[in-house]
Amino acid sequence: MPQDTKKYVERNVDGTQSAFSDRQAPWNTLGVVTDTALTAQEAIIAAQLDWTVEKMPLQTIVPTATGVSTIEVPNKFAMVRQHEVNGVGIVGVVGSRYTPVQNTDAFSFCTQLVDDGDALFESAGSLGNGRKVFMTMRLPREIRIGGEDLINHYLLVTTTHDGTEPMIASITGVRFACTNQITAITRNAKTQYRFRHSTSVDGRLQDARDALKLSWKYEDEFEVLANQMLDMKMSDNEYKQFVDMMFPIKVRKDEPSKRAVTMNETLKGELMGLWRADTQANIAGSRWAAYNSVVEYVDWFTPIKGANADVRRAERAIDGKGQAVKARAFKALLPA
Repeated sequence: MPQDTKKYVERNVDGTQSAFSDRQAPWNTLGVVTDTALTAQEAIIAAQLDWTVEKMPLQTIVPTATGVSTIEVPNKFAMVRQHEVNGVGIVGVVGSRYTPVQNTDAFSFCTQLVDDGDALFESAGSLGNGRKVFMTMRLPREIRIGGEDLINHYLLVTTTHDGTEPMIASITGVRFACTNQITAITRNAKTQYRFRHSTSVDGRLQDARDALKLSWKYEDEFEVLANQMLDMKMSDNEYKQFVDMMFPIKVRKDEPSKRAVTMNETLKGELMGLWRADTQANIAGSRWAAYNSVVEYVDWFTPIKGANADVRRAERAIDGKGQAVKARAFKALLPA
């Protein structure tokens, strides 16, 4: 039987997973690994996303004096999935204004968004038995901070079929040296666009293009700021002060618990290790290295409780968990 969980990457009844990826970026520990990036149609097939959803009236059975009666639930609809392997199932309950976005439409949206008919996808998959679908597409421009530290940018799109989230298109960077998922807030360029499932995808395409600044305004600003941070030297003592500011000890009733002190010391020890790690070797002793140590901790060392840690860590990257911490670190390290 498929996993009955809202989060985990979907495992089909034949034992396969509904995901593909072509290398180990944060989200690329799920599903089938391929040798090369794929076209939209190839990615849909590789990730087993070639299924549809249909909005159907929701009914319930209620007892009556003579037996039972079937009545329709007002303004509520079941999202019914037709899956070739897993069969027919319900992925969620939505309202009357909800408009489905089929997986093929989401992939087409990505391709059109960047005006590139040859756009290639590096990963895609289904989470929670079809409740959520994600896809990542590498954007064509590379950035090298200081002429050496390589950053690739991706278009990450997520959409849900259960009405819990809007469709979200984001630009996110991945640092080659450690596959950190870079999240930076620049002064003038927005990097995320959200819209509800109440309008057609095609009708919002130009708005999304404008909001995401896919004319590379974001990359231009990011490159300038990152290079400024690389040029700003930072000592071990200054780094410790930065970490103390970013991660203060949690206090309850005016005094931290022994557990809080121990956890904080462990966290700061791991951050100091990352500050001096080989992944920062080519940028060592800079504010840019300080930022990347925090990003690396958030992506790869944040404690994950329970089973399936690798899967859940990948899902954190897809869901944008930890982005606020990364953005706060970036802002704190920017030149005044």
